[in-house]
Amino acid sequence: MDGSPGPRYALIVFIDDATSRLLALGFFRSEPTEACMETLRDHLAAHGRRAAA
Repeated sequence: MDGSPGPRYALIVFIDDATSRLLALGFFRSEPTEACMETLRDHLAAHGRRAAA
């Protein structure tokens, strides 16, 4: 998970480090905890929780 603040919006994104695939992302007016948690909810809804190999 990473956040990139911009002049008008912040991008919060989950990126798979191995494949560089975007797993979840959102644009928000700032980068507060609530925005990070909303993006996390989207990620979990789409991909589920990670499990140990």
